[in-house]
Amino acid sequence: MARTLSDPRWRQSWETRPGVVPMRIGNTEIRPLGGGPGCLAMILVSVVGSILLTLLLNLGLLALG
Repeated sequence: MARTLSDPRWRQSWETRPGVVPMRIGNTEIRPLGGGPGCLAMILVSVVGSILLTLLLNLGLLALG
């Protein structure tokens, strides 16, 4: 079950950490895992993964042609 704004344990967990502002979807708050650094790491992993998959696909198409 998702924690909501009415759950005092959830509210305490992020209100005590300065600079961490959760995202809201309806009445549910979501924070990125690992805070800011974790969010940046996931963006970096996504970009590197996209580049590698693009290169692999292009190399595979060159080998077929």
